[in-house]
Amino acid sequence: MSTGTYHLRANEKPGPSGKPRVSHYYAEFREPHRHPQRKRVSLHTANKAEAAVRFGHLTREYVNGAFDPWAAKTTARREGVPVVEAAARFIEAKRRDGARASTVEGYRRTLHTFTGTLPPGLPLHAVEARHVEAFAGRADLAEASRRTYRRTLGVFFAWAVESGAVASNPVAKRKARSPRVRKDLPEYLTEDEFGRLCRTIEAGGRLHPNASPDASAWLLDVVRFAVGTGLRLGEIVALRWASVNLHDGFVKVANTDTFTTKSGRERVVYLAGDARAVVEARAAARRSEDDAAPVFTSTNGRGLLPAYVSLRFRHFRKVARLPENIHFHSLRHTFASWAVMRGMDIYLLKDILGHADISTTMRYAHLRPGGTRPAMLNAFGAALDTTDDAASLRAENARLRALLESVEGRRG
Repeated sequence: MSTGTYHLRANEKPGPSGKPRVSHYYAEFREPHRHPQRKRVSLHTANKAEAAVRFGHLTREYVNGAFDPWAAKTTARREGVPVVEAAARFIEAKRRDGARASTVEGYRRTLHTFTGTLPPGLPLHAVEARHVEAFAGRADLAEASRRTYRRTLGVFFAWAVESGAVASNPVAKRKARSPRVRKDLPEYLTEDEFGRLCRTIEAGGRLHPNASPDASAWLLDVVRFAVGTGLRLGEIVALRWASVNLHDGFVKVANTDTFTTKSGRERVVYLAGDARAVVEARAAARRSEDDAAPVFTSTNGRGLLPAYVSLRFRHFRKVARLPENIHFHSLRHTFASWAVMRGMDIYLLKDILGHADISTTMRYAHLRPGGTRPAMLNAFGAALDTTDDAASLRAENARLRALLESVEGRRG
């Protein structure tokens, strides 16, 4: 049984206003015959009530001889907040701080997925860099996803350090950044490939012995609409009639209780050509006047799931013998590529696609008609051309130089 003394202490740091604030609480144990005489054990919290509970638990073990603060491996005996609980507190703290709903939802999704990869009940302070890398450094992830996961976990653990729940940030312990993977140019369909895909889908309902004639009509509508608008798959399946304005010819990509756009911002996309024809046909065939009903439904009239749409798309892509690197998202690339090749301004395209940063849209800039040569000729060609005006200008310059030389000769 231990006979030393112990106290609950607060570690304070200057706050934004200059006034001290508690960064975390710790237990201080003192035994004159030990070296050092005092030993601190972090309680991994800045909440006084929670610290008191942990302090009581720790000191009871100390008094009973079950806990030795001076032992080499005391950290293994520290009580800590489970990662799941800490993640919930973090999300609530971000909401209180006024973070955007889309940002909070992004944090929530990433942390929910991350905690699912950890041992059940793992304390926050036990998370190591290897746990982070096993989750965020997987080879099957796109580089953009790796950066997003690491950035989110970095913010989460920085908050945990600030609140005193952990002593260090495991994300910051990475020895080197992952090499930036070269971004390949987006894969898109040529007009011939798109036509072959549409014919294959259209024939699918006729050729299958047990399928109704319009069994694949819904997928054909979705594909034509995707190439005509550039909407993401999630935006298409979430589209409701309340967001369709056929009078003025546009759809609104809106946030709802069950759907949030990737950037968190809503946008308007105007309809033309095939995309408008698809929506008008589906409007004429509506079975209900319910504006909350989805625009795109399967043959049985039910809403679509993104995973099912992708599955059926991959099936017809194989049947149409298109390249394996073509996925449903390639239809969005197809829209963007065709738009640029047909002369659409890159900044207008950014707004239509809903990109948060123009650098994302610039992936398609190389497809502008004729490339950079026409632009250079348009900007500088006249100055380089051997036209009569240019010849006259050169003759005038030569005359002025000769006159200047004559004047200089007389002065000499």
